[in-house]
Amino acid sequence: VMATDDGKTNITNTELHQEKFELTESLCSEDELQVGACEASVVKFTMSNIFLPMKGKWITVKITPKGADAPYQIGRYKVYSDKPTADRKCRDVEAYDALYDVLNADMAAWYNSLTFPMTLKAFRDAFFQHFGIEQEEISLVNDNMTVEKTIEITGSRG
Repeated sequence: VMATDDGKTNITNTELHQEKFELTESLCSEDELQVGACEASVVKFTMSNIFLPMKGKWITVKITPKGADAPYQIGRYKVYSDKPTADRKCRDVEAYDALYDVLNADMAAWYNSLTFPMTLKAFRDAFFQHFGIEQEEISLVNDNMTVEKTIEITGSRG
C-alpha cells in the first residue's frame, strides 16, 4: 500500500500495473566501497487507474508480508518524476527518500546564516530543521562540543 501524505491518492496491488515495483537501497553502488558514501533510496513503480499527478508529493510505502498481522513501513519518499506512459494508460513514478534533497542541496546560504559559536547539537538540529526532517530526541556524546565557523563558503549554483 502506498499513500500520499495529503490522503488524496492510495495505491494498492490493484493500481500497481502488472505488479511493477522496484526498491533500490544502497550505501555505495560503486564497484568498491567508498568511505563516507551515502546514496538516496529510490522507489519506482507503474500505476494504472490513477490520474492525479503526484510530482512533489510525499508517499508512505508499506507492505504486508504473507501471514503478518500488520503492514511493515518501507519508508517515505518524495515523488520527483510522474510521467504518463506512451499509451497514456499508466503513469511511471520515481520517488526518493529525504536523503536525495540533502545530497543535492546547495548549503552555502544555510551555513552562512548560522550564528557561531554553537553546540554540535544546535548545528545538527538546524541542519535537520532546514530540510524538514524529523529526528528522534536523543543525546549524543559530543552534543555539547562547541562548533566554530572555520570556513567561508559560497553557493555552487548560480
